[in-house]
Amino acid sequence: RLAGWETLPAASRPPAVGPGLSSRPGTEDNGQTGQDSRPAAEDNGQAERGFRPAAEDNGQAEQDSRPAAEGNGQAEQDSRPGTEGNGSEGMQGSLFPALGAGRFAGARLIGELFATYLLLECGEQLILIDKHAAHERLLYEKLRSGQRVERQMLLTPIPVQLPREQAALLLAEEETLSRLGFLVEDFGDGSLLIREIPTMLPLEDAAGSLQEIAQQLEEGGEGHVQRIDDIYHSMACKAAIKAHDQNDPLELQALIGLLNAHENVRFCPHGRPIAAAVSAAAIEKLFGRRV
Repeated sequence: RLAGWETLPAASRPPAVGPGLSSRPGTEDNGQTGQDSRPAAEDNGQAERGFRPAAEDNGQAEQDSRPAAEGNGQAEQDSRPGTEGNGSEGMQGSLFPALGAGRFAGARLIGELFATYLLLECGEQLILIDKHAAHERLLYEKLRSGQRVERQMLLTPIPVQLPREQAALLLAEEETLSRLGFLVEDFGDGSLLIREIPTMLPLEDAAGSLQEIAQQLEEGGEGHVQRIDDIYHSMACKAAIKAHDQNDPLELQALIGLLNAHENVRFCPHGRPIAAAVSAAAIEKLFGRRV
C-alpha cells in the first residue's frame, strides 16, 4: 500500500526469510538451514548433529548447546529479538543509516512497537511515530496538491450500482474522478463499470470508495470544495498502511525518509498527532538512574 507515493516500494510484503537466518530453532549461522531438525544422519556417515552429546570430530564444541557466539565471531542471531525470519539484522540501528537534513536529522530507525509505532533514536530522545497516521497524512497531502495519481487498469471491470442521479453526477464529474485516479464507464440504468483505480487504493475498497464519492458530491452543493477535501481524507485513510500491518523494514525506512522531508506534516487529517517524543532523562528516571 505504500505505492501511493512514487518513492516508496510497490506493496507491503512480509519480510523474506534469508539464508542462515531461518526462523526454525537450531539453525546455525553458517548459511545452512534446518539441519538440527532432520531425523536422519548425514550422508557422510556422521551421526545426526542435533542429538550428539559429544564434540564434533574436527575439535569444535557441540554446536547445539553453545549459548555464546559462533566461531566466526558473529553473535548468536536466533536469540536476538527483531532478527527472526527477515534475512537481515531486523531493525537494529546498524541496518539503517541515520537520516539526513530534515525534521528528524540524525535519527535512526531502531524498531517497531506493537506493529503500529515506529521507534527512532534521535539524539537524547526516543521518538514514536504512528505509521498509519503518518502515511495517511502524506497521501492526503499528495491528493490535495493536485499531483498526478498513478492508476492501474483492471483486467475485469468492477460493476457498481448507484441511484440514477448519483451515477449521472459521477459521469458529469469525469475530471474530478480522473484527478482521484478513477476511470468509469456508463453501463446503463444507474450502473457503472470501474475501469481504472488509483494504485494506492486496495482493490476491495474501490467500489465502496466510488459510492462514497458519489454521495459526497451529491450532498456537496455550495460546499463542493469541502466535499472534495472530505473525499481526499477518506481515500488517504483507506489507502494508508494500517496499524498491525506487517511491513518490510525497508518500507518503513522509506516512510520515515518521506516524513523527515516534510517539516509541516505533524497531524493526520483527523487531527491526531503523528509523533511523540520521550527524553532520555525521562527513561533514565524510570530505572532510577536519575532522581
